[in-house]
Amino acid sequence: MSNLLPNDIVTNILSRLPVKSVLRFRCVCKFWYSLINNPYFIKMHLNQTIENNNNTILLRTHQSKLYSIELDDNDQAIEIDYPTIEIKDYPDKAIYDTRSCFNVAGSCNGLLCIWNIDRDVFIWNPSTKEFKILPQTPNKLVQDYRDYSLEWDSYYGFGYDSNLDDYKVVKISQYYDNRAIEYFKSEVNVYTLRSNSWRRVDNMSIRIDSEDQVVPVYVNGNINWRGEDDMYGFPGVIVSFDLVHEIWRQHPQPEFKEKVIQLGVLGKNLCLLTDNSNQSDVWVMKDFGVKESWCKLFTIPKLMGMDPFFLEVVCFSKSGELLLNYRNRVLLLYNTKLEKTETLHIQGTPDSFMPITYEGSLVSLHSSTDVGNKKRKRQEFEVVYGLT
Repeated sequence: MSNLLPNDIVTNILSRLPVKSVLRFRCVCKFWYSLINNPYFIKMHLNQTIENNNNTILLRTHQSKLYSIELDDNDQAIEIDYPTIEIKDYPDKAIYDTRSCFNVAGSCNGLLCIWNIDRDVFIWNPSTKEFKILPQTPNKLVQDYRDYSLEWDSYYGFGYDSNLDDYKVVKISQYYDNRAIEYFKSEVNVYTLRSNSWRRVDNMSIRIDSEDQVVPVYVNGNINWRGEDDMYGFPGVIVSFDLVHEIWRQHPQPEFKEKVIQLGVLGKNLCLLTDNSNQSDVWVMKDFGVKESWCKLFTIPKLMGMDPFFLEVVCFSKSGELLLNYRNRVLLLYNTKLEKTETLHIQGTPDSFMPITYEGSLVSLHSSTDVGNKKRKRQEFEVVYGLT
């Protein structure tokens, strides 16, 4: 094909194909191999994937298995194999199984950040099979308070710093010390993929809701959690970590009396799902960080005797239907205009799961584009592959 079509047309066509097809085409010829592995083509392909809203949903089971389904082409759920990792840094674990009691810290641009019960953290691209083991983080706060009886929790977040073209992992350690004057202390560390290292950043001043979802919400370059705004644990604010400026912000929720049951994202906007026993309301923040931009998007009536408290918003389908998760057991498609619901039947779907939105990509964990030479390298890419 590359002999029959100009390079720019070949590049354009390949950038619009599903990631599985593109990966197979690397073996067609040297030109295609070089093109598909070029960091600027990878970004071009990623942008097309995001624009096309290719709805891939990952289903994580309680047995730590992972399945992939295509929302708009729901033929079959496919189990994803984890990498089996030989880790020299863990001499007591000659062969390391990453699926051992793992949690997902986030999904961003085709990369997953996962961590396990031992607090080992990995970044993984399920499409290309690349993975990276993150170095361990020191917990200075534990050393400082080793004489106290401490209860502690760890929370992880994952996202993209568009300013530095870098991926970051945020680790929050919260320590509850009832014998000290302060109700709790926190320690926050940030890992950057380029440096392959952790460093301390400013601590957060508010406690994360202990009943919040395992996976935080990444939107607009910010990782978001529900926060407890006083020592008695009443949730009332949204806590955000800005990945570009590495600072903490608090965002008030809309003024309502209903119980917030989920913090999520819909159409690139932060959203809240509330429950008042008879119905669920979906709110979106149209202008991130601006309280006045909260608006009620629509109301979901009580569905077929289902308890609204156990509903969860997942995403929109290409046709505009809302994908809902009920009790981590049933996927529903809700037509917001007709107010009708149908159960999504996909062969091979596990009995119990946690859904995670995902877009397959070619993003590499080993790419090291020099940010300072971006313009020059971009021009070289355009010349070589006929895009000028």
